[in-house]
Amino acid sequence: MFLALFSPGCGGDGKGSSIDGGIGDAAVGGDGSRIVMSRPPALSAVRFRQVGRFGDDARIELTGNDPEGDITSAYVTFGDALGKPVLFFDLDGNGKPESASNVLPLDTVIEGTSASTTTVTLKELLRTHAQIAQVKVAFIDATTARSPERDAMLEKQVAGKVGETCDPKFIDNRCDTGLGCKGTAPTTCKMGDAPTITRVMYLRQSDSATIQVEGNDPDDDVATIRLEFMDTKDQPVSIDLDGDGSRESSTFDADAHTASNGGKYFYRFESSLNFSEMVAKIAMTVIDRGGLQSPRTVAALTDPPQRNIGQVCDPRGFDVCRSSACLPGIVGAANNRCVAITPARTSACAQAKTLEPAKGITTIRGEISFPSLYDAPAGCASNDPRLQAERMIKLVLTAPVARVVLSTNNNYTNFDTVLYVVSTCDSTPMLAWCSDDRRGMERPSLAQLELANLAAGTYFIIVDSFNAETGRFQLDLTVR
Repeated sequence: MFLALFSPGCGGDGKGSSIDGGIGDAAVGGDGSRIVMSRPPALSAVRFRQVGRFGDDARIELTGNDPEGDITSAYVTFGDALGKPVLFFDLDGNGKPESASNVLPLDTVIEGTSASTTTVTLKELLRTHAQIAQVKVAFIDATTARSPERDAMLEKQVAGKVGETCDPKFIDNRCDTGLGCKGTAPTTCKMGDAPTITRVMYLRQSDSATIQVEGNDPDDDVATIRLEFMDTKDQPVSIDLDGDGSRESSTFDADAHTASNGGKYFYRFESSLNFSEMVAKIAMTVIDRGGLQSPRTVAALTDPPQRNIGQVCDPRGFDVCRSSACLPGIVGAANNRCVAITPARTSACAQAKTLEPAKGITTIRGEISFPSLYDAPAGCASNDPRLQAERMIKLVLTAPVARVVLSTNNNYTNFDTVLYVVSTCDSTPMLAWCSDDRRGMERPSLAQLELANLAAGTYFIIVDSFNAETGRFQLDLTVR
């Protein structure tokens, strides 16, 4: 396989609550044990709705109450129209769903509130499992007590015609294929506009190449990105797309239906080692769900533009900061500048929250954010994602330990995580100290990292994202 695909938003909803600005990063002291006379939460109402720009997503709306204010998650079971369980969850990470039930994180944190209204959003649920027609749901609290289950049938989302009012958030309804939700309130469905390409670059990397594109999509309905592979004379070049050893195609259509948001889109292709040796140029056409196409745009293989400290930079990698990092690393920010990376890492380490088992601090909560100061070591996460949102956590060991287990496998974390550890702020991450998806967990997209025979000292943990731009996490530490 010569190409790996990355697009923001394609793995989970990536939208966590404002932990830093609201509840704040929280450290839980002691062994976490407490004796309480707890009552289970109550779930009074459930709606199960088809939502999203294409009607591919599902949204569970939950209303209830909990005297202790410690609701953490929801337990859901999916069924078809006749009530037969629909296998959706791949609990052992083998690529095959084997369960209709699982614990899911809430879209927003409601711990600390007694009367609660919240949601659980499942991206792509109805795209991949169109037979799902109902759900059973229960609240779960911090003691793992469950409310009685309630069930709800799926409410179909209406696709509006030309001139009909529409919801620009695509919850109450959406516009039909080929239309866009436009205008000022009340917005209405109007004929769609073709996407445009703002820039596309084919960039040589140290051991591979990346192709990335961004542009405008007023209707948020980009569906396909078509790549054509060419030599220096613009003649087609066939490559091996499926890894079977045979070069079968000079074009490739990438599924990009998750790339658009807020009228813009971004997509990145990561190539294999010798892709750039065969392909000198690429041509790209962006196609929306209604079949409207951008102008065909050609890009030749080139080195990434180099930026020096103090110069304007692009955090998505359209250029590269020479021996520095692009800060603050916020897409679209006017103040993105190249900043010396060692001081930036030192600052991140100094501001990091601390896990310190000797003091009983074994859990940290927080949010990932940009800039990206580290990348997971090659071979740890599938397709080696780069330039992802992250968060630094400090680990202080006052004595040698035989075994340390770090985990984001809990009901609070709501994005696909990658965990790795460095021994100093400016160290290069090692493959042996990195973990991505973990089989055998309720949610295999979360991470668990086990380290043996660690000396006393200070270590730095990077909670990295596979593809989400925002998200909340809980990092748990066990020392044995």
